[in-house]
Amino acid sequence: MEFVIQDSFTPATLPMARLAEYLGDLATVLGEKEHVRFLELREGSTAVAHVVDHEAVTRVRERLHAARIGEADSEARNAHARIQQRLYQDNAQAVLREAGNEAARLLSFPGAIADSEEQQYGPFCEHGQLYGVPISVGGKRQIVNVRLQDGDRIHNCEADRAVALRLAPLLFHYHVRAYGTGRYSRDGEGRWEMRSFRISHFDELDDRPLAETVERLRAVTRKAGLDRDVITKLAAFREQ
Repeated sequence: MEFVIQDSFTPATLPMARLAEYLGDLATVLGEKEHVRFLELREGSTAVAHVVDHEAVTRVRERLHAARIGEADSEARNAHARIQQRLYQDNAQAVLREAGNEAARLLSFPGAIADSEEQQYGPFCEHGQLYGVPISVGGKRQIVNVRLQDGDRIHNCEADRAVALRLAPLLFHYHVRAYGTGRYSRDGEGRWEMRSFRISHFDELDDRPLAETVERLRAVTRKAGLDRDVITKLAAFREQ
């Protein structure tokens, strides 16, 4: 993971004392202080890279999910608020994301743009659907965390245990279309963010190539004694 401070400091200009303040509160937000370790300060926008020990990954993700939907404990909420205030003072914003993947946002800190309330909207809930490959299912609560990967984008979702049990056998190998209710908001720069998504049900998708699927359909039409080019005719009829 990496905590990226944008629009303000570079590694060469960030004071050590200020970095220590950010790191202290970030450690509180993440929790599992014995298992989250500083790795390096990367070039470009100030990116604080850190590594989470394997045995603590699920617990850290649960804390981040709680923070994202406003259900974190008071200690984490206070630390989050201090980071926000500090970013506002530094005229900056920040994001916690998967290392090297700008699309895989885990938690946003709008900081200096948080006062643009006239441009902000939400959060609000809306039914929708997501597409991706399940790469993580787990948690100790009745509602567990689910992560879907769609190319470079990671969707952080949740589901009850019954849905999670049906998703688990599909990990890493099968694409799904997940249906449910998302919680969305728009920040001060007009960017939309999905803050959470509760999966109610899903469809397992067929990964066969299109050519193979079409040939299978034509085989069915031949077996039924239908016109060999019935698929083309149906498509033409649909366009009328």
